[in-house]
Amino acid sequence: MGNCFNYKGNTVEAVPLGSHLETSLSNIYEAHQKEMVKEIKDVYEQVLKGDAGSIKLIKIQWEQLDETGSKLLSFVLPELPSLRELNLKDNNLQEKGANQLSKELIRATGLKKLAVTENHLGDGGLYYISATFKYLNSVEELNLENNDITDAGAQELAKNMNGLGNLRVLTIHKNQIKSKGLLALAQALNAIPSFQEFTFDMKDVPDKDIEMIQSLVPKIILSGR
Repeated sequence: MGNCFNYKGNTVEAVPLGSHLETSLSNIYEAHQKEMVKEIKDVYEQVLKGDAGSIKLIKIQWEQLDETGSKLLSFVLPELPSLRELNLKDNNLQEKGANQLSKELIRATGLKKLAVTENHLGDGGLYYISATFKYLNSVEELNLENNDITDAGAQELAKNMNGLGNLRVLTIHKNQIKSKGLLALAQALNAIPSFQEFTFDMKDVPDKDIEMIQSLVPKIILSGR
C-alpha cells in the first residue's frame, strides 16, 4: 500500500505504513472484516481478488461511518486507480471520521465526483476534507449538502478551492452558510475557469448579496426561502 499520511495544520506529511496496526490490505481485511459495512467489505474483497481496476464508484448510504469505519475506507482508497466517484450519504460522518478519511483521500487522484452529504462534518470535518483538494485536481462535482457547515467553514473551503482546478459544480445547500461564507465561495469559484453551477440556500441572504454572487459565477441554483 505504500505510505499513508498525517496532517499538521493544512500540511500533509507521508509516514510509514508500519505506523498502522496492520501492514497490508489483506491483514487489515482479516482483522477487521466483521467491523466493515457491506460496501467497504465488498471493495476489499474485489481488490484482494485482483479486480481493483474495475471499481469506479463507491457509494455508501445510510450506514454508520465512525472513526474506525472511515479509517478502513481510507486504507483501501490508494488501491483503486479507476475510482471516479465517492458518494457518502447519511453515514453520521463527523470530524474524527473526516480526519481519518482525508489521510488517504489525497491518493484518489482520479476522482471526478465527491459527495459527502447529510452527514455531520461541521466546520472541523470540512477543514480536513478541504485540505485534500490540492491533490484532487480532477474533481468536477463537489456536493457537501446538509453537513452543519457555517460561514467559518465556508471561508475555509474557499481558501482551498483553488486546488479544484477543474471543478464545474458545487452544491452546498442545507447548511448554515450565510452571505459572508457564500460571497467568499463565489469569489473563489470565480477564479476557476471551468466552473458552471453553484447551488446554495437563499434563506436570510439579502437580494443584493445574491445578485453579487450571481455576477461572480455562471449559474446559481437557489434553495429555500
